Amino acid sequence: MKIIGYSERGAMNALFYEMAFDKKTGEENMREFLKLAKIENSEKFSDFEIYNEFSLSEFGNPDLVIIAKREDNVRVVFFIEAKVSACNGFRINTAYNNYEKNCDTSNLFYQIKQKEAFFNVRREIPTHTEESASIDTIMGPRNIGNNPVVRKFADYLKECSEAEYIAIIPTVSCETDERWKKKFPNLKIVFWEDLYDKFKGIEPFIETIEYNQAEDPKTVSKKLKSQIMNKL
Repeated sequence: MKIIGYSERGAMNALFYEMAFDKKTGEENMREFLKLAKIENSEKFSDFEIYNEFSLSEFGNPDLVIIAKREDNVRVVFFIEAKVSACNGFRINTAYNNYEKNCDTSNLFYQIKQKEAFFNVRREIPTHTEESASIDTIMGPRNIGNNPVVRKFADYLKECSEAEYIAIIPTVSCETDERWKKKFPNLKIVFWEDLYDKFKGIEPFIETIEYNQAEDPKTVSKKLKSQIMNKL
């Protein structure tokens, strides 16, 4: 039986579900992922938990949340957002310029800011046994809402002492304008292309990446276009 997913959700599911199901090398592969993200002391993390597309209500819906224990017993949460080329190319500078111009909730930097806002005030947010209320954040008032599963998840994240923010995007090595780093100095970047090269042994992930490309009928040469990556 084979499962092939579409775009970033399909690729994320194929990569991280396979890591979770692999009892022999799953945790080592997760540490390799953190290493690609340039997470300090990535080799010292264990006891990984993966939460896929959970909601945080007005704080947004992270594509993926990873919770892990570091060697010093500190619990760290990794908020992960993923963007793809959509066969047209992805540019992080364009994403940042759009972030400064408008409040598109699907924008990478807007989504990262939401998670930063949540983590900064996480312990001020009412618990699931208390009445919900708006909390002042760096993005204005935010409310966790009344959904019991969302409240349960928010309570669990309060146990984490540190947070890391990771974006999975198509390679943008040709871009030299890095103004976004001034406002998002803690944002770590992982490229789909590097994941494709690193995790050749995870077949469902590789098959999903390769299926998510097709000939472009608009060109005479019918050049392949990728839904996920900038570089094939």
